[in-house]
Amino acid sequence: MNQNNKVAVIGAGRLGKGFLGASFIPSNYDVTFFDVNQQVIDELNKGYFNVDIHYTTHSCTKTYKDYNTCCLKDNNAVMLLSKHDIFAISIYPEDFKNLYGILVEALSIRIKKGFKTSVLVFTNALDYASVVEQNILSRLDSELKEEFANYVEVKETIIIRSTFAQDNVNTELQTLAIQNSLVESLNFNDISDVSGIEETDNINILKQLKLYTLNGPHAAMAYSGYYRGYVTINEAEMDSFCSDIAKGVSILANQVASLKYNLPKTEIAKISLPKTEVNPITDSISRVAFDPVRKLGKSDRLVYPALVGAQHNLDIRANAKAIALGFLYDDANDPHAKMMQDEIKKYGIEKAIIKFCGLELAESQILKLILQYYNEFKKEKK
Repeated sequence: MNQNNKVAVIGAGRLGKGFLGASFIPSNYDVTFFDVNQQVIDELNKGYFNVDIHYTTHSCTKTYKDYNTCCLKDNNAVMLLSKHDIFAISIYPEDFKNLYGILVEALSIRIKKGFKTSVLVFTNALDYASVVEQNILSRLDSELKEEFANYVEVKETIIIRSTFAQDNVNTELQTLAIQNSLVESLNFNDISDVSGIEETDNINILKQLKLYTLNGPHAAMAYSGYYRGYVTINEAEMDSFCSDIAKGVSILANQVASLKYNLPKTEIAKISLPKTEVNPITDSISRVAFDPVRKLGKSDRLVYPALVGAQHNLDIRANAKAIALGFLYDDANDPHAKMMQDEIKKYGIEKAIIKFCGLELAESQILKLILQYYNEFKKEKK
């Protein structure tokens, strides 16, 4: 382990506690949880949190006690953050705009002192580490910009260890630890002894591929499960209608992977979860289905494999069904779903599909198929 072993977990919600905290704390890193929500910090200040960890062969509950906390609204937050060598950030992409000011101040202090920092961006958004890096750079003064690359590395990650809790405040969590999450290889800090995190030089390709091989079938299960009236993914998995669509999406994803990427099987295995007999964790459909605007995008988990599949005369029916069901996802608690439904009501389903999926006239085959399934499913549901 590197002598510089102070880790700032920024975003102390489900993933921050149940994965990052549970990974770094047992490896004897000095961990401080930072969060903008005082409630999250207050709960952690009780002195412990519990994680029910599900492995491939068994499950167990572990208690974590050795950590520090800080609310990002505190006056000393910047100075405290600047004392850490690794910034492990687990927040939604849209929340970064409120974090850049603090990040820049803390990193400026570290650069001036000659300290090297690894910034790990834990989000499912593709290529988001480069977005974070550019936003930090744009806010630094010219002198520090020149020194940035010598002292700061911003690294991409792939989140595979799903973590669950009632909400971000809760200190009773569950995590599925049947596969390591991945981090772009670090140069400034050594994390080789951290359980549950594995470094790779193929991070960008694997992250793109994971979106299709794992997230695609998962989204298909969520949208089909919602259509069938289920609340949990677990219920949907028992329904042949849902599981058949998800299986078809998975088959196409693997076909696309072999067409578009040249990776050894050992690398692909890192983003292909093994079958396990472990007691399943209950996962909500609302969590997996959330934000259909993003998940039905042209370069995202369902549409992109369909586009590639159509170009190579592959069977794209399962993806077309999943996309159609995504447009029928009308959960009132999801603002993105509401926005999509408002668009459908205002302009019609065909224009909504073209807009949100980014389809063009050349892709009319896919458009017609999605429209066909949408109308069939909508009619059947009435």
